[in-house]
Amino acid sequence: MEELKDIKPIVTILDDSFIDGAFIGLLIICILVGAYFIYKFFRKNKKFDKRKQSVLYLKSFDFQQDDKTLAYEFTKHGYITLEEHFRDEFIKIVKQLEIYKYKKDIPKIDEELKEQMKDYIKVRIR
Repeated sequence: MEELKDIKPIVTILDDSFIDGAFIGLLIICILVGAYFIYKFFRKNKKFDKRKQSVLYLKSFDFQQDDKTLAYEFTKHGYITLEEHFRDEFIKIVKQLEIYKYKKDIPKIDEELKEQMKDYIKVRIR
């Protein structure tokens, strides 16, 4: 046995599987965070906000529809697009429209009020 000199003593081998796992976990987290920010960036650019949607709706508003629907839709989209310096004029129109909203049988909206609504949409909505 003394002649065998090529057998070496037991050595400890460094087990770096924990380091590999931590690196892969960190890499996955970085990829997920990057994907989230890319998703938010493209989603933000495609988002169509309510104000723009209401402006387009009011610009193409159909005054031939049911008077009750006309009153409700003008009020709803008008409040969304309302600018502070036109508030008094809008509130005046809305107060005139209240008699057409909350009753089952309503009279026809007079042409003067429709003209005020058209003028408000044409001049005040941007």
